[in-house]
Amino acid sequence: MARPQTEFLFAQNVPWGSAAPLPDRPGVSAKTLSEDDASGERTVIVRLPANYSATVASPFFEEMYVLSGALTLDGAPVKRDGYASIDRGRRTAWGSTDGADVLLWLDNDPLKQPSDLMIHDVLTLPWRGPMIPVEGAAPDLRRKVLRVDPHTGQYRNFLLVGLPLRYPHDWKERDLTHPCVEEMFVLAGEITGPQGRIGKGGYFWRPAEVPHGPFCSREGSLAIFRFVKGHHINVWGDEYFPISYDQPYKPILPLHQQQFGRSAYEGPLAY
Repeated sequence: MARPQTEFLFAQNVPWGSAAPLPDRPGVSAKTLSEDDASGERTVIVRLPANYSATVASPFFEEMYVLSGALTLDGAPVKRDGYASIDRGRRTAWGSTDGADVLLWLDNDPLKQPSDLMIHDVLTLPWRGPMIPVEGAAPDLRRKVLRVDPHTGQYRNFLLVGLPLRYPHDWKERDLTHPCVEEMFVLAGEITGPQGRIGKGGYFWRPAEVPHGPFCSREGSLAIFRFVKGHHINVWGDEYFPISYDQPYKPILPLHQQQFGRSAYEGPLAY
């Protein structure tokens, strides 16, 4: 079956488990945030132990963002807040002296990447204004672009920062859809929508054509967004819906994840 909608899940509520299904990475543990049982595509948080070493030739196109610690890929450092992508099938030496927690995306991406191994020090990337023109793009949002579609020029993976005390005019806005998948992981702050307040460690996977919104934020936010499997276009609905900072937590989760969505997470852990 296709990967089901997960909107939204707190990673802190998902237990660490075995990551045996991950290609060529024995000895690591992981939290699975979403997955496609048929294709094997998934989004996970992977924990590499200290003194880790492995050679990986994954059948997936893999992207990663380092949440804590540091690792090396073919000897090149990928520190905290570092991003890397690796083409499918590429033999790559993974290593970590002190351990690392990594947000990892495994996709059957058919697009040839500009480089078979790409590493970004995200701290050195510039903040940019609204993305390549998309109707309805908010002018107060800023992005650090991690990956660009080599064929269309669209932003595929990026950090997005939003100002605090944001809300739509009159606290109402139309919902919208995209003809592509949208995926998000919150690093800091919060975003509030119809499913509640998405704080740090909050994650969603939203399939194409699923209506969503409106959204607001009291604290502001820093999150990683991905638009994959189609073109990112905003298609606005006709009806306006109310929003407030106090939306209750009412996630939409597949059956196997509903045990992790019984309550919102309010503790100190980041994921």
